[in-house]
Amino acid sequence: MRKNLLLLTAACFTSLASFATVHTIHVAEFAFTPASMPGVQVGDTVKWIWDNGSHTTTSTTIPAGAAAWDQNLKSSAPTYSYVPTVPGTYNYKCDPHASMGMVASFTVTAPTGVQNVNAAALFSMYPNPVSSSLHLQFTAQNTETKVAVYNLAGQQVSNSVYTGHADIDMSGMANGVYMLQVQQGDRRNVQSFVVRH
Repeated sequence: MRKNLLLLTAACFTSLASFATVHTIHVAEFAFTPASMPGVQVGDTVKWIWDNGSHTTTSTTIPAGAAAWDQNLKSSAPTYSYVPTVPGTYNYKCDPHASMGMVASFTVTAPTGVQNVNAAALFSMYPNPVSSSLHLQFTAQNTETKVAVYNLAGQQVSNSVYTGHADIDMSGMANGVYMLQVQQGDRRNVQSFVVRH
């Protein structure tokens, strides 16, 4: 029974991961291409690819609660990926070339059919701060619940499916602030927590 549950969880994780989209932005000739990108969803990946020159992708104005970024893009660091966890418009620039108009943006929406973040509470969590295991108790006991953990760079560090409750191992995580996204059907909550060893 336990083996079947593990296989089902792994299959659900693979299925969830396949829905995320990678949106590519090329960096060259003092421009981000495209300069404006609608249609990014929470959990998708925005990926900058260096083509030539020496540039940065640096956040300027982003939604409240989103993680800021500042990344060099050059031959020795040709790509950078960011996973947005908060809906809204993300404006960014190339630090050395912003005065030349090297600015751009992308717009992030919640996945279709998912209500706004922090609708009715879907779970309780403890302890916070956490050093070893983060315990989640879901309000709907018999509902499949998707749980994802993001670091402040917007990178997804864990993703799984649970029913009733979850115990997530944090012993291998670096100290810092993380975002927890919990989704049941068309409802979603996002809450921050702290890992402190």
